[in-house]
Amino acid sequence: MNSSTSSETAVSRPGCEFYAFLGGKPDLLSAATKATLLSTVVVNSVTFPFTILLNILVVIVVKTKARLQSKSNLLLACLAVTDVLVGIIVQPLNVATVITMLQDDTADAEYCWLQKLTQGLAQVFCRTSIIHLVLISGERYLAINHPYVHSDFVTGVRVLIASATAWILSALLQIPAFFNKRLFFFINNSLLLPYVALIIFCQGAVYRETRRHEKLIAAQHFSVEAKERFLKDKKALKVTTLVMFAAVFGYIPIFVVRVVLLSFRQHISVNVAYGCFWFAFSSVLINSFVNSVIYAVRIRAFRVAFIGVLFRKNHMEAERIEMQVFPKGNSLEQQQQQQQQQQQQQLDQQEQQDLHDQVDRREQEDRQDQQDQQEHQEQHDRRLSKEQQDLHDQLDQQDQQDLEDQRDQQNRQ
Repeated sequence: MNSSTSSETAVSRPGCEFYAFLGGKPDLLSAATKATLLSTVVVNSVTFPFTILLNILVVIVVKTKARLQSKSNLLLACLAVTDVLVGIIVQPLNVATVITMLQDDTADAEYCWLQKLTQGLAQVFCRTSIIHLVLISGERYLAINHPYVHSDFVTGVRVLIASATAWILSALLQIPAFFNKRLFFFINNSLLLPYVALIIFCQGAVYRETRRHEKLIAAQHFSVEAKERFLKDKKALKVTTLVMFAAVFGYIPIFVVRVVLLSFRQHISVNVAYGCFWFAFSSVLINSFVNSVIYAVRIRAFRVAFIGVLFRKNHMEAERIEMQVFPKGNSLEQQQQQQQQQQQQQLDQQEQQDLHDQVDRREQEDRQDQQDQQEHQEQHDRRLSKEQQDLHDQLDQQDQQDLEDQRDQQNRQ
């Protein structure tokens, strides 16, 4: 009874909305719930140094390596900046918050302030990440579906301006949280649907266009340069699609937990609420680490650049080290490259065969034209010979007639 009274008192005090959201202060958490919270501390403590390191490497290599300075990689680097801040600020604050909770040191003045700071920064950074995912989807949509518009409209400067706009918009959307929590959640949840709709639309349109391009390539309707550009865009699309899926699986738990707690809080125990919330919140933070792992695993150029930056090796040396460290990954990439090369060779052979058939048809048409011309000339010669012969016969007849006329005239004389 005293325990419930203290929880109600804590909930009613200003600045402790987080307790009300989860159903009370974490004074009597079960051993299972504490184990869940401790596991989130361990996971965040282990991953946040790698989150910082790998994402800083992404920013550095995109900035310094010319071969990685594509528009899609530039947007990935902008997303990596957000992930770096999550690793530097939010994950350590999250660890401190949970440790404070496990030590039962949750006085309103200290713990609630730390909790508010952690949640507020996490909301800004995660919202910025979602807006960057929208930008990445839009960039891929223009690159695949409207390549000429993409080449003219999407520039490095405009990408950076869009990234800065995402940060400004995310910060502005956080302002209602200081005045009205209901208004804050209403605005952010209302904007979430357009974000998701844009991502789904862009990914679906890009997938359909990619399939159409593959059929056109198979039908020999693209030049070699266009094929190479399409294969490069397709590889970038695979990476961004993996980033999208990682974000979906990382963000879905926190949205589900938030909706469930807001709708059915009275039916859920404090232990379940705390365990589910911190697990879901940690999955959002771990997504910043997963993104950098995706870049390193799926893009060999990033792995080579990472090795070059970390060990100060030139490109050739970094490639040799990367092939020794990641033989399996290289074997898979080599198999894919071999398959692409085989497909390209088949396409080239088919083009050569088509060209050879065209040459044969043209030679056959030329021979047929020569035969027709020769026949026409022979017919003309025969006709001319016949006309000459007819003329000759007419002259002979005329001469003979003249002779007969002369004879007749002589006989009359």
